[in-house]
Amino acid sequence: MVDSPRSQKVLDAVWWRLWFARVATRTFWAFVVFATIYALVLLTSRFTALVPDVFAPWTLVLPPALALLVGFAWPGRPTTQEAARSIDTAQNTRDLFLTLTMLRTTAGEYQPLVVTDAERAAAKVNPAAAVPFTWQQRLLSTAAALAILFCGQMFLPTFDPFGKVAQAKQEESSEKKLAEKKKETEIRKAQLMEKELENALSPDVEKSIAGLLNAFRAMKKDQPKKNFESLVGNQKVLGEKFRATNEALKTLMSKSNLDQKFGSQNASELKRWSESLQNGSSEELAKEMEKLKEELETLQKTEDPVARTEMERKIEKRLKAMADLATDQVGSKALQAAVQRAKEQLEAAKSDGKLSMEEKQALQESLDVAKMELQQIAQSARDMKALEESLQAIAAAKKLNGEGQLDGAMTDALTAMEQYKDFYEELLAQMGGDGEGEGNGEGDGEGDGEGTGGRGMGGGGKVDEDDKVETGFVAEKSQTPIQKGKILMSMKSKGLGDETNEDLKLEYKAALDSVKQGYAEAIDAEQIPPGYRGSIQSYFDSLGTPADRKK
Repeated sequence: MVDSPRSQKVLDAVWWRLWFARVATRTFWAFVVFATIYALVLLTSRFTALVPDVFAPWTLVLPPALALLVGFAWPGRPTTQEAARSIDTAQNTRDLFLTLTMLRTTAGEYQPLVVTDAERAAAKVNPAAAVPFTWQQRLLSTAAALAILFCGQMFLPTFDPFGKVAQAKQEESSEKKLAEKKKETEIRKAQLMEKELENALSPDVEKSIAGLLNAFRAMKKDQPKKNFESLVGNQKVLGEKFRATNEALKTLMSKSNLDQKFGSQNASELKRWSESLQNGSSEELAKEMEKLKEELETLQKTEDPVARTEMERKIEKRLKAMADLATDQVGSKALQAAVQRAKEQLEAAKSDGKLSMEEKQALQESLDVAKMELQQIAQSARDMKALEESLQAIAAAKKLNGEGQLDGAMTDALTAMEQYKDFYEELLAQMGGDGEGEGNGEGDGEGDGEGTGGRGMGGGGKVDEDDKVETGFVAEKSQTPIQKGKILMSMKSKGLGDETNEDLKLEYKAALDSVKQGYAEAIDAEQIPPGYRGSIQSYFDSLGTPADRKK
């Protein structure tokens, strides 16, 4: 085009408006297409559930974004001739600007005239009038379409005629549970790995027993008071540990529990496992866990549905036996939780139809944790046995110390607690007794009240009394139930041992025998440490009627 700066500026302005108008038009119609597709997919998802419901609010950005992309990328830019024609139409200049754009390809003496007329007309051209933007209606239509899609997205319910939603929810729930159980397993495994389960005893108990051995070696024959204080201090520490361990293993160590709860088809197996744990060994159960892990490997590779179902039943049966052991025979909540996690993970895998690699690994991790829980229980059983042995050794040492025969120099060659216990008990046997006196005498206390002439500091003489005098006293018997021990003490305080009253003596003896029969059960119920049981038994054995003691 010949040199015409004013006309060229107008043509450029109109060209850009044509380009923006064309992009806007294409974007709008592309939005209509994408919004329609979005609506159809949304309706299909909500009414049939055949399409996953992924219509979060942010997805409403997709139709306009894709429409803009199409609008800018669509081929077909406006030409200069189209811009000139738009000006000629708006200004009614009879193709003046169109002719101006074609001067380079034409020849003639009229070219300067065309340029002059175009430059003069360009001053009056308004690009906005030549190419007006009509965007209001399309913008309102776009906003209305987005509003409708948003309402459908938020308020249109989901129907499930083919059961797809329920299946998807179940799969999602299974995956979530699997992730939660896996996390719980990892946390518990990390905790157990810090407890040195491969050692014979737990670090805490091992340290306490080592301290007692050092105390035994430090005993001095000429320092009985210091020896006693050391023994009592160690006895208190070890006794507390014994009670805590005994409480944790109360169900496992209960013989009545073993006798009463075995009646299922796995009775002999459960009993064997329980006895193994009582003896401080988890090797047999560890082998059982390894077998289960191997069966899971086979299950994961099995393609035959019938064979897979049979293997699942077999694994379920073994897990149920483990659950029975944890609940009824061991009473360990941690072991119950580990086995329960494995059972739930197996159920989740069954619902998927096939055991995936991830599910198999999660199951094996749960079985590893269950094996570690069993190792901890076995270690606790060994702890309790070692603590009991230590308390028995302390009891024997206290008796020797009371006789002035406790000397650490005599035990330089001893290294184990069992050796100390046997050595102390052998010394006591050589001494001809347990080192404790069995005196049964009763002291004559000195009362400060007004006596009747008996023992004590009373004034003597018989108090004048007349039993025949009538009073308002009414003889009644209390209906309150009294424990046997209280009855015994009450009878004893009233001088029931009077040899002249044979009926009362018999009643006293019957009450005493009843109390003696129940003290063993009381010791077990109260979890008395072994070091105290000998003294308690000696006390009850020493009880009897005054007449019996005089004999």
